[in-house]
Amino acid sequence: MSNTERYLRQEKINGWDQDKLASASVMIAGVGGLGSAIATYLVSAGVGTVRLVDSGRVEESNLNRQVLYTEIAVGAPKVDVAAARLGVINSDITIEPVFMSITKNTVTEIAFGADLIIDGLDDDETRHILNKYSVENQIPYLYGAVQEWEGYVSFFNPPITPCLACLNVPRAQEKKQNQQVLGVASGLIGLHQATEALIFLSEGRATLSGKLMIMDCKRHSIEIVSLGIDPSCPVCSGRF
Repeated sequence: MSNTERYLRQEKINGWDQDKLASASVMIAGVGGLGSAIATYLVSAGVGTVRLVDSGRVEESNLNRQVLYTEIAVGAPKVDVAAARLGVINSDITIEPVFMSITKNTVTEIAFGADLIIDGLDDDETRHILNKYSVENQIPYLYGAVQEWEGYVSFFNPPITPCLACLNVPRAQEKKQNQQVLGVASGLIGLHQATEALIFLSEGRATLSGKLMIMDCKRHSIEIVSLGIDPSCPVCSGRF
């Protein structure tokens, strides 16, 4: 299939720049409920390089929300299964599976060269490792989190915006054993993250820059909250 035909519908959108997407590189940290939705739509839209980072293997409890996986994939590394599925959707882009944990020692190797870091994680500790790296290297960080029916999305890009460490941690960031997550909530929040990523990569701006979107999926309600920079933030204060 020709690229002209594949992207015909979206290239007609006012302000759209397909060439920018084709030259962009994103890192998706976590290929679970959020990451499955994010990756599917970024790959479909033609983002040039999509790096998938996850150290987990497919578990049966993932299947209610992690839509890249099927029953026969249980036990396999998520990044390998996801890369194979996504490669069938769009063979014209580069998909980089990275079967590795994100730590202070590995983050530079994992995230180097990305134009945008996208958070599909479910734990606060790893998020803050990525946040610190993004601030130090001035790479925008697209945050997302879900718990039960609720979800959150924000776009961090200091010094224009606060960083993740400037905020009081929403309860959705807390790592819990067998955390309650509704599949459609993960999908909805992942789609909002994918949308924000495409706006940024194509147009060079972010709708949620310096803002936090709070979505109650059960009530179909969205609240947008403005965020302030913490002058005493241990990560971004005084750095710029």
